[in-house]
Amino acid sequence: MITVLIAGQKDPRLTCWLGECLAPFAQLSQKAVVKPPGPSPRFLLWETGCPQEIFLEQGILLFRENCQPPPECIIRGNCVAVACSQSPAVLELLEKLEVPVITCGLSTRDTVTYASNQEESLVVSFQRSFHTLLGELVEPMELPFLTPPPLGRMDLLLGCAALALAGEAKIISKQ
Repeated sequence: MITVLIAGQKDPRLTCWLGECLAPFAQLSQKAVVKPPGPSPRFLLWETGCPQEIFLEQGILLFRENCQPPPECIIRGNCVAVACSQSPAVLELLEKLEVPVITCGLSTRDTVTYASNQEESLVVSFQRSFHTLLGELVEPMELPFLTPPPLGRMDLLLGCAALALAGEAKIISKQ
C-alpha cells in the first residue's frame, strides 16, 4: 500500500480530489495507522499538520506551502517528498535527512510547474523526468485541464506530482 501523507494546514480539498482520482483504490484516513476491513486499498490518504516523526514503508510526502516542520523532525522509510520551492525550511530539512524531493512552483527550476496558469487554459507541466515509487520513468509532459479542480494552484501541482509518483499520471489526463 502506498501512503500519501499531506502535511500542513488542513484543507480537505486536496485530499478529496486525490481520493476521487484514485477511487476505488484509495482510503481516506484521519489516523496514522489503519486496518481497513476487506481487501487492502492500494493507496492510503492521510492529512495531518506538521508531524514530529514520519515513518512510511512506501509513501509520498506532500508538504503544503504553509507547512513548517519542526527542525528536529524525523523522516524514515521508503518515501519521496513533494514540496513547494518557496518553502526553504522544508527543502533544507529534506536535504539534511537525504529524502528525495520533487519541487513544485512557478520557477523554471521546479520539476512541476504551470505551462499556462489562466482560468480558461490551465496546463500543468512536468519539466524533468523522474521515477515513480515503483521505478517507472515519468517523462516530461504537459497536462491540460479542461475544467480545473477546486484546488489552490499550489495544491494542484502537489496533487499532480503525487499522482505521477504513484504511477497514476494517466488519471490526470482524464480530468
